[in-house]
Amino acid sequence: MMYLTNEPVEETGVEASPERPVLPLLTIKDVMRELQLARSSVEALIREGLPVIRFGRAIRVNRQSLEQWVKERERRQQQMRAISQVPWASK
Repeated sequence: MMYLTNEPVEETGVEASPERPVLPLLTIKDVMRELQLARSSVEALIREGLPVIRFGRAIRVNRQSLEQWVKERERRQQQMRAISQVPWASK
């Protein structure tokens, strides 16, 4: 899936066009903005398994992968809450 936008990409100044679509890749700053987290928190999420794509030292996150990862994390947390609320599970 590709996203098209006429807005320049912040870091490169590249504009999207039908001949040059902008891929849905996010920088760390974009992820920080999307998740409303500090850089150190995003870096911790990467160490915990947030899927990234590395280009040398540059790190990018596929927008679709980020959305799926957040949904999966939410699902696991809901399961953990449900397990902890089972009467026989707590003493």
